[in-house]
Amino acid sequence: MNEVLQRYMHVLKRSQQNIIMPRQKIKAAVNLRTLPENKDFQINSAGKKNEKPCQPMYTSAVLPDSTGKIIIKLHAKPGAKENMITSIDENVVSVQVAAPPVDGEANNELVGFIAELLGVRKRNVVLEKGFKSREKTLSVTADELTISTVLEKLRSSLK
Repeated sequence: MNEVLQRYMHVLKRSQQNIIMPRQKIKAAVNLRTLPENKDFQINSAGKKNEKPCQPMYTSAVLPDSTGKIIIKLHAKPGAKENMITSIDENVVSVQVAAPPVDGEANNELVGFIAELLGVRKRNVVLEKGFKSREKTLSVTADELTISTVLEKLRSSLK
């Protein structure tokens, strides 16, 4: 079992260093069916496993999706005077919304604000998670947008 975990960590470290390996090589290097489910492991210098969570592959507020969408993690602050982006942290984009959190008004205002900010149609921005929470996840579908352009547009509107 130790060998499998060491190979898994080796593959994980290589993927974090932006060395892209084809899916077949990853499956050949690590037999994923033998890894324990619902736990992440790190192997210490003595070769023993510690039950510490591994570093995530992306630590950004703007992520790519496997289907080609761009995922934006937001922290919404409803009931503000105007719509604005207040901060862009490592894991979340903070947005003030000028609508009250009643009957989904703030969600609709947030989707419209992000669509206008990115220069896409409102139907291309979808609220995926967080309908009744301040922590929200939006997906943006647009062929002309990349992660760097989305981050650039978000940073340019930062007040």
